[in-house]
Amino acid sequence: MDSIDLTSSRLPALVLDSANAGVYVTDTERRIIYWNKAAQRITGWQADEILGKQCLDQVLCHVDKDGRELCGEEFCPLHRAITTGTSSDVPIIVFARTANGGRVPMRVSVAPLRAEDGRIVGGVETFHDISTELGDFQRAQRIQSQCLLNEAVDDPRLEAHVHYAPHDVVGGDFCAISRPAPDRYAFIVADVMGHGISAALYTMYLRSLWDDHRSQETPAALLSAMNRRLSSVMSGHGAFATAVCGMLDVGSGCLRLSSAGGPGPMLFHADGSQLTVSSSGFPMGLIEDGEYDQIERRLDRGTRLLLCSDGAVEICGADGRQLGIDGLMRLLCEMGYPAENLDYGVLEQRLLTYSNRIRFDDDLTFLEIHR
Repeated sequence: MDSIDLTSSRLPALVLDSANAGVYVTDTERRIIYWNKAAQRITGWQADEILGKQCLDQVLCHVDKDGRELCGEEFCPLHRAITTGTSSDVPIIVFARTANGGRVPMRVSVAPLRAEDGRIVGGVETFHDISTELGDFQRAQRIQSQCLLNEAVDDPRLEAHVHYAPHDVVGGDFCAISRPAPDRYAFIVADVMGHGISAALYTMYLRSLWDDHRSQETPAALLSAMNRRLSSVMSGHGAFATAVCGMLDVGSGCLRLSSAGGPGPMLFHADGSQLTVSSSGFPMGLIEDGEYDQIERRLDRGTRLLLCSDGAVEICGADGRQLGIDGLMRLLCEMGYPAENLDYGVLEQRLLTYSNRIRFDDDLTFLEIHR
């Protein structure tokens, strides 16, 4: 049997060419200097067609799941890794152009390439073909979208807006607003731990629990009822869901809120003042017989109530500091909110700028209620 010289300088290339994942390496100008055999098989581009070209040339033409072009500088994962010196924490789904002009979906991770002295001398991108997996994700996404669809708020006394941006094709955030009585609205924003299919399945179960228990008299009772059912499914699996739940009497303005560990609700008054409603509570799914507290406030006419999922405030900047509720409220005020209507596209871009990333690491959900 032939043996391999484990000290050979060719060993790294042999290993990379034997890998199932596509791998390519660039210099700091993003010129491709290595292209392994799996990369050739997945994309159809042969090494002699792609070596020496920049990854931003009209070859791979990466776009993300939302159709956004990635091959400039601002949104390029590899460029971000090279310039910041940080590897990707969570793989992202991108679509690359193949040699025959089609598109192949890939799950991509990036890292800076460092010399022995620590200098960044290029970047490394690894990717897997997820064509079969993506079909399952897209079918799950269609089912999830239908299950999580909210009823329209048809009431001249109240406006409600939901903005949802999943990290992946399917997400783990759940948001609902319902009208169990003529003057009473119940609402919730919840965030299931994790990503992908398992988190999406939990959100669909939350939808069922919400439909069963939204007629409860108080948000504390509603969370308790949902928690009991959710604990029977999540217990022992290390899964949980943070949430903030509330009820509003649209006639009197009485607002009651309960927390299961979600970010504190934000109140923006017409006179420009703002308030974070601090609340605490353990996540749902951990303790079956747990009880929840609730607090009461008044939602005056003209005041806007804003709830968000964890992904909106657990964003870390380049200095490692978390944005938090206070940081989010500062961003909103800089955007002219609440005097100006909230432009969620602009808000997402401001949050990405703060994070110094090209994509959020978590799902992002906002629920805005205006009496």
